[in-house]
Formats: sequence, structure tokens, C-alpha cells
Amino acid sequence: MTGKKTMLIVGIVVAITLLGYGYVSLFSKRPLPATQVKTVAECELNGQIINPDDPTTCITKIVATTTATTTSEVTPPPQPPPTDTIQKLNTEVSYTIGEQKNYSNGLTISLTTISDSRCKPEMQCIWAGELAPEFVIYGGPFGTTGTPIILGTTRNTTLTRNGFVFTLVSATETTAILKISAASSVATTGIVSGTVTIGPICPVESIDNPCVISPEVYTSRSVVIYGPTDSLRIKSQPLNPDGSYTLTLPIGAYWLQIEPAGIGPGEKKPVTVEANKTSTVEFDIDSGIR
Repeated sequence: MTGKKTMLIVGIVVAITLLGYGYVSLFSKRPLPATQVKTVAECELNGQIINPDDPTTCITKIVATTTATTTSEVTPPPQPPPTDTIQKLNTEVSYTIGEQKNYSNGLTISLTTISDSRCKPEMQCIWAGELAPEFVIYGGPFGTTGTPIILGTTRNTTLTRNGFVFTLVSATETTAILKISAASSVATTGIVSGTVTIGPICPVESIDNPCVISPEVYTSRSVVIYGPTDSLRIKSQPLNPDGSYTLTLPIGAYWLQIEPAGIGPGEKKPVTVEANKTSTVEFDIDSGIR
């Protein structure tokens, strides 16, 4: 009996010891009081989050942000045309009405209108008329406001402006072919010459008594130059003693007249001066002597 009691007592002691150890272990690892742990609400109140390494503290939440830049709507500047659409000088370029083209030297040219003054088949006209395209030029020495020039298929085929020579190659009612050259590389003047005949000078003329025309008959007269219209007088030049004349003029369209003429005011004749070319205009004046 004594041995059994002893074993029973030892068992009870062991059991009590184990229970005590478990109790101490359990309560030694109990959680901290709830008041010491930060809540999500407490951290979010200051824009923070709970520190995953220490639940009793809050840390600042780092968020990747992007800054948006607000700009006012701006129309992008015009882009230069592709290289293969830029026209070159000294080439014939075709235009239709309303078309605009850019050149390698910085000029921009548009064809605005084509005036048609040609005589209609059913009409009788003093002058046959012409097609006259109007171009507007921008850039370089022509500025940004645009400079208009008018060329013609008959009278004003070539025009020099601001160091450039504009030549109308051909035109229809809706199209025009234009050629541009630098004035420094081409001639800018041409020649107009001719002879003036005046008669009769003597009321009676015979083989034995021929009529001799004195040089003063011619030198007292002058050839008058108008341009580009027949009402804008530019200058005058006396005839040579034999009735001939030679004029060197800038390329362009002109009108010529002899003063004093004879009977009436004298005829005005149109002429176009072309570079390095000579144009001939003859005059025959009726003196009125009978």
C-alpha cells in the first residue's frame, strides 16, 4: 500500500508541475493589451499605414505619383513640305488656279486668277488680247503680306522683281506655267530698234529735182516710251538723223509712239522687251504735205 501511495503522490506532483508550466507558458506569450496596438483608422487619420514590423507605430505611405502638366491648346506651326514637293529655280512649274507651291529659295507662290481679254471669234477687236495670270509671292524679299504680279501671254511675259525674274511660259483659262530665275544670273535688259519714215516731204518731186529730206525732219522728233500701260509715260529719245532709233530697256511690256507725228496724235505700238533679244518696231508717218 505504501508503494502505491508513493506513486500516486508522485503522479499528482508531476501533473501539477506540468499544469503550472503550461499556465506560465500560455500567459507569458499572451498578446499586448488592445490599447497599445495601432488601428488602421488611427493611421489613416494622418494619411499613414500600420508599420508591418511594429504594429504599435504608423508609417507614411509612399505612393508613386505622376505630375500632369496642363497646357493651353496651341495650333502647331505648319510643317515644311516634303523635299520632293519643293520646286527649284530655273525650272518650268505648272499651276492651276488656287494652287500654292514652295521653292527651294524660300519663296511661296500661288496662282490666284487668270484674266482672259482675248477677242471672241464673233467680235472685231483692235487688239487680239491675252491671258493674264496673277500670282502672289511670299517669303524672302517679298515679306509675309504677299506681293502680286501679273504676267501676260502676249505683252508682259517677263517681269523682274526684288532680284528675281518671273517668266510666263504658257497659260490656259485655268492653268499657267511659270519659270523663276535669279536676276543676278540672267540678263535683265533687251533692245528695241526700228526706223521711222516720214512723207511726203516735198509737194512736187521729179527725177531732175529729187526731194531731199534734211536730218532735222527726224532729229526734231522723238520716240516716246510708255509702260506698263499705254498711258504711263516713262521717257523719250530723239530719232537719229536717218530716222532710226535704238533703245535699251529693262525686260517687260511697253508702248512706243513718235512725237510729233504728223496728222493726228500718232500711233502707239506695243512691244515686249525680252532678255538679250532685239525687238523691231517700225513707224510710217504721214506728214500731211500734198
